[in-house]
Amino acid sequence: MGRQGGSKMSFTKEQKQKYLENPEVCPFCGKEYLTGRHFNGSYNQAWREIECDSCGKEWMELFTMTDIEEQEDLWNQNGKK
Repeated sequence: MGRQGGSKMSFTKEQKQKYLENPEVCPFCGKEYLTGRHFNGSYNQAWREIECDSCGKEWMELFTMTDIEEQEDLWNQNGKK
């Protein structure tokens, strides 16, 4: 999967807002046939490539770290130390 034509796509504010509210629908054609690739990441952010199986458009979802949680309680609940 790569950028079509080697150029970066630009989303309108409306496309971004609609997609952020419902990321199961293509921001271009409005169909629900999306394929998400594996997550990739670095220290404080992650991303994954998405492709619409209907119109063929591709884009990247971007994620940033917003919080942390201690895992000790989960480990203790599962019997691990």
